[in-house]
Amino acid sequence: MLTIVVGRREQLQVSMEAELAAYRYKVFVEHLGWDLPIAQAGAERDQFDRPDTLYVVVDRKSVV
Repeated sequence: MLTIVVGRREQLQVSMEAELAAYRYKVFVEHLGWDLPIAQAGAERDQFDRPDTLYVVVDRKSVV
């Protein structure tokens, strides 16, 4: 089942925004090896995360 959420940061659930930042850290820092000085403790947020940034999050959950 796919869940698609669209919204600004304050419109996302806190847990979803945290999961998104953790996912970005895994992709950009751990997998691609980018040296991002702003990334911290397993979460990546940067200058593009502005109040008017629109996020599109697709979450795939297994259905049993």
